Parts: sequence; structure tokens; C-alpha cells
Amino acid sequence: MRLSSRDENAPFNSVYLPVTYDREQADRVRVHRGQLTEYAASIGEPGFLSGAMSGSWALLDKRTWVKAFTIDEEFLASAYCDDSGAFAFQLFGEHALTLQVSVRQGSPQFDIPRWIRDEQSGAKEVFNLAPGESFEGISHPVGGIQITVEGPEEPVNNSSFCWFRLLDSNQTNIFFELFGYNSDMILEGPNPIVIPNIAAGSYTLHFSPKLRTQTWLSQYYDNVEDISIATPVVLAEAGDLVPVTVTLVEGGKILGNVFLEEGSPALETSLFLTTNFDSTRVKKTTSTDPQTGAFSFVGLRDGNYKVAAENAYGGRTWYPGTSSWQSADEITIEELGVVEGIDWTLQE
Repeated sequence: MRLSSRDENAPFNSVYLPVTYDREQADRVRVHRGQLTEYAASIGEPGFLSGAMSGSWALLDKRTWVKAFTIDEEFLASAYCDDSGAFAFQLFGEHALTLQVSVRQGSPQFDIPRWIRDEQSGAKEVFNLAPGESFEGISHPVGGIQITVEGPEEPVNNSSFCWFRLLDSNQTNIFFELFGYNSDMILEGPNPIVIPNIAAGSYTLHFSPKLRTQTWLSQYYDNVEDISIATPVVLAEAGDLVPVTVTLVEGGKILGNVFLEEGSPALETSLFLTTNFDSTRVKKTTSTDPQTGAFSFVGLRDGNYKVAAENAYGGRTWYPGTSSWQSADEITIEELGVVEGIDWTLQE
């Protein structure tokens, strides 16, 4: 027999009767066709936990819930916070449990969980809850980083406009630590965009265009290419809400055309942009226009580049018309300017 609620958000745990999580130890009741079978079990008094969000929580979207787990991270129950930030559980049975807070802000990917931790040791706080006992006044500070984007493209309502990476002081991708994959996340508008419920610490922010047609520069905050000179964003206390203004900068451009040997435009042809010192380091890719054979590389920092077009067999012709990367011409971007007239013929 099992006791549970039809409401998936009910703030109490489902248990097998009489109050066990081991199905093999649960009571079994034989039911006979056409007969009323009576069953009674004593489940005892529930234990209670209650608390509230603190810090800058009131400034956020407030879509917050708390999950209770055993110390082995077996899920027990969840409770949503009300408009004041308060939450409460009633749990049957005896438990050594931990609590995890999730705050959803803006787009769903920023549904960031964080354990309630002991202030002294920093370890997950363990609540030893017995039937009829209660823990009250549990407090969880919630803050985050509030990002306002300015420049040639600003996020608008429900728009996914760039990739975003959040690195801690050890340059570890926070999203990998949280979700198990080492990837950037899509940042969505509108301004301001809040990354909520992260621990106190020093963070590095990275932004890059989501589409290759976007003309602004990838950057570590505050507008640098090298992480070693990036400006850290410091969250002194977990409940702080730190404002950051990120200014997107229009990058340089390389414009040109690719032709076939008979002189017609090379339509829908793949192109590759590398640095002038490493042929394997592809910085950007694009393709020629399906109507005209024109191409553009945008969002480029100052520097020297080399460009290649690829034929149908995978062979590359480097500008201005050589199969050798070493002998290809360098194309120089200065002061984030525009270089035009990069035209050459694709070798078959």
C-alpha cells in the first residue's frame, strides 16, 4: 500500500505503508472479488519544515520551489514558495534530509538549483527530522547577476540572441557543474536578464553571437578577447544582486565574391576564416549567397586573417587563388573596419 497525493506539487512525501520507502517492506493487502477489504495503518504525526527566501529574492520573478531529498539524494517532496517567499513541508517518517532551492528566471534554461548549506562549514545542511518535530525559520539567500545589454543589438521580449557562458574563479563552466554538459547557454531577452541563485564568488562572463549574420564581437566581459584580462563580476554575498552593463561592439567585416573557373558566381559555397598563424584554427564559417556568390565575414576583431572557399570535393582554394595556406594573402582588419573586394576563383 502506498500513500501519495494526486497533486504533484503537494508538500509531503509519498510513502509505502506503514511509512517505509522500501517496497519490499510495505504492507500487502489481498483483495477478493466482490468483497470489501478493510485496511488500517498508523502513519504517525508528520514532521514539519518551513522557511523563506531572503536576500534579493523579492526583486526577481519569484518562480521558486524547494525540493527535499534524503542524504543519498533520493527525492522526497517539493514545495513552491508563495508570494512572500515562504515555503513549508510536512513529511511522514523519520528522515535525515537536505533541501535544494530552484529559481526560474526569464527563459527556462536559467532554472538554477542550489543546495541550502551550513553557513560555517559550507556543506549541505542536514535536517534530522523525526515525526512530530519541526524546523522553522530556514533561510535561503537568493541573488544573482543582472545583465543589461547595450549596443548594435539589444535583446527584446522572448528573443534568443546570443550564447552565454558563466565561469567561476577556476574557469570552470558553471552550467557543466549544474547540468552535466560543457556548453554555453542561450541568453534570452528582454533587458535586464538575471542569472539567479548562484553562490557567492567571482565569475567571468562570455558572450558570443548565436547567428553568423550577427555583426557584433564575441567578448569576455568587459569587451576583451582574452580571458586572462577579463573583468570579474564579484558576488560578495549569495543574496546580492549585482548589476552589469554589457556593451556589444560592432566588429570588422570582410566582403567579397567567389567565382567558378568559367566566371560564373560560386553559389552556396562554404568559406572558412582562419588566423594568419594557424591554418587549423577556424575562427568563422559562412557561405556564399545562393543568388550572387557574394559573401561576408562579420563581427571580426582587428588582426590578420586568411580566407578559403571549398569546392564540392572538399578541396580548398585560399584567397587570392592558391591551394596552399602558406602562400595565401593576409587580410588585415584595422580599427574594426570593412575590407571589400576580396574576390577570387574557386579551383576545381
